[in-house]
Amino acid sequence: MDSSSQIDTVQKFAEVIGDHDDLWNLLVGREVSRFDNKLEYEHSRKDIQGVTFYQQGKVIEIKYLRTSKFLLRVDYGSGFIFKYSKKQFIRKFNQIVPSIIWDEVLKLTPGVRWEETKIGKKLSLLQNIKDEFENNFLNADNFYQLHCTEYVSSEEYRSEKSKYIQNWIKTKPDLKFSPDPQQAEAIGTLANHVQVIARAGSGKTSTLVNRAIFLQKHCGIAPGEMLLLAFNRDAANQMGKKMREGLSLPLQSQNSVPHAMTFQATSITNHRDNFNLQVSKNE
Repeated sequence: MDSSSQIDTVQKFAEVIGDHDDLWNLLVGREVSRFDNKLEYEHSRKDIQGVTFYQQGKVIEIKYLRTSKFLLRVDYGSGFIFKYSKKQFIRKFNQIVPSIIWDEVLKLTPGVRWEETKIGKKLSLLQNIKDEFENNFLNADNFYQLHCTEYVSSEEYRSEKSKYIQNWIKTKPDLKFSPDPQQAEAIGTLANHVQVIARAGSGKTSTLVNRAIFLQKHCGIAPGEMLLLAFNRDAANQMGKKMREGLSLPLQSQNSVPHAMTFQATSITNHRDNFNLQVSKNE
C-alpha cells in the first residue's frame, strides 16, 4: 500500500480507522467543512442581528469520556465552539483540510497489519485508480471493472473520478471554470452516449467545452476526432473561442482545436460531401 495515499473526507477516515478511536486525534488542528455548507446560529442572550452562517471550522480537541466515548470540539471562529459526538460529526462534516496521509496512520499503529485488512486492500486499490486517472484515463473504467469492484463501490469510483476532474481543472487557470460534481462527472464520462439535461444557464456549454479540452489535453484525443455542435452560429463561435482560450492558443489556430459547428452547417457539409462522392462515382 502506498504510504502517501490521502484520506480527505471524514467518512473515509472513520471507515479506515474503524475501532481505533485514539486515531481521531489526527484531526486536531485540521479544518473540516460541513455537508450543508453552513451553520445557522442565533444566540438568545446576545444582541446578534439575524443569523450568522459558518461553513468551516477547525477541530481543536478530542475530549475522551469515562464511558469510552468521546466528543470532538470544533472552533468556528468568533468565539463559537461546538461539541459533537462521533456519530454527529460523521453525519455533519465532510472534507478534511489538509488531508490525512496514510503514513500518519501507519506510524501510530505499528502493530496493525493494515495490508491484510479489507480497508487496507481498498485504499491500495483507490490509489491504483488515481494512478490510472493520471496516467491512462481512457482505461480507468476498464481497470475498475476488472480489479476493483469487490472493494470499491461504483458510487465511490464515480466520486473519485469527479474529484480528479475537479482538481485537474483547478490546476488549469486558463479554463476559468469550477465544475460541480455532476458537471465533473459529465466531463469524465467515457460512455459512447452521454446526455446532459439541465436548465438554461446551468453551464452545459462550459461543461461540453471543458470535456473537449480535457479529452484533448489529458487523454490525448486529437482535435480532428471531435466535433462540437450548437444550434446557432454565435454559440458555435463562442465554443470555439472558449476552447482556444482554454488551450492557450491564438485565434488563427483553427486546426489545433475541435471543430465547433451548427447542426445546419454540419448537415450541409455532409450533404455536399455525399453529393461530390456520388458525382465522382458516376464519372
